[in-house]
Amino acid sequence: MKCQAYEVWMGTLGWQQKMHDHPEDWARTAALVEGLNVNWSRGMPDPGRLKPDFRDEVIAKFSKARMKASQVIPHGAGAITDQSDWQRSFDRADSMGYKLEHLYTYNGGKGKTWSEGDHKLLRAWLDRNGHEDVKIAFNARAGHGQLERSVIQGGGIECDLQSWKDDKGGRHELLRWMANPSNPAMRGEKTIIHCHLNFGHPSSPKDLVDVWAAARMMVRDIGRDVMNTPELKEAFRSDKIVFAFFGGNWTTPEITLLPETTDENTYAESYTGLLLSLLEQRDLFEGRLGDFPSNEQCGSFKRDSERLKASELKMGEQGGADQPATAPKSKPEDTEKPKPESDVRPQ
Repeated sequence: MKCQAYEVWMGTLGWQQKMHDHPEDWARTAALVEGLNVNWSRGMPDPGRLKPDFRDEVIAKFSKARMKASQVIPHGAGAITDQSDWQRSFDRADSMGYKLEHLYTYNGGKGKTWSEGDHKLLRAWLDRNGHEDVKIAFNARAGHGQLERSVIQGGGIECDLQSWKDDKGGRHELLRWMANPSNPAMRGEKTIIHCHLNFGHPSSPKDLVDVWAAARMMVRDIGRDVMNTPELKEAFRSDKIVFAFFGGNWTTPEITLLPETTDENTYAESYTGLLLSLLEQRDLFEGRLGDFPSNEQCGSFKRDSERLKASELKMGEQGGADQPATAPKSKPEDTEKPKPESDVRPQ
């Protein structure tokens, strides 16, 4: 029997060729991560970028996530995004082997705003083209008014580590509103916390030099402090909360893409290492072991492989675990500085 728990999704933005060439460096993350945040834009320059012809082979390595994908859908300038773009999203999903569960809509600025009529047009197009099971989510960048539309079935909060820490735009209260199980506007749909890891602190302020610790503290603080009622804490410990960390590229000194571990008892300071830690240590970050993790624990790379093996042995007796807890040894990659988030245009 599997307990309800927050979900962790992986972003496709900035994927590198080494994901294809060295699958052993992220095999356990591929097995455990629960969804894909799909964005195939070019992003920032990276000579190691994954070649498009290999995307389907990389996606095939995901045991669960390929069946639960969320595609970002900007509005576009002037008229609503052309319907051929919507069809292209589904054609791409079919060719690469993933299934779209959400179309994640957002406003792109002046003249690029989803009206209620636009969302209804998208809903009608989905229903007319055999995608009745696909939900429309909305990125609540400017409050929750648009989330209350009847066709919206999921909400998102976009941030970077600094804006979340500073509660810019009242994001903490917005999350409480969205995640409240009693909120009739959200109707029990998912809340996707969409956080950019390597943007928002280009000058590396002292409290966010360590991206690994800052991201893990963010998850801890949401469960411990922001979700501050019994009802909200229960929601935090459910699949209605999604952590969808992503990055503009993985050549930044703060955090790389691979490997997920440096040995079986140590997480790597990497994107896949971060996601794996939040999956394997979910009971700790949800406060199910008593206290929530300390700052020291949030900054630690320690991985308890023996506890994981024992836990998965028990799970196997009850119906099967995903993969053994042993992870391969790998070496960190060389790095270079990123460009601003404004250069990343979702597709």
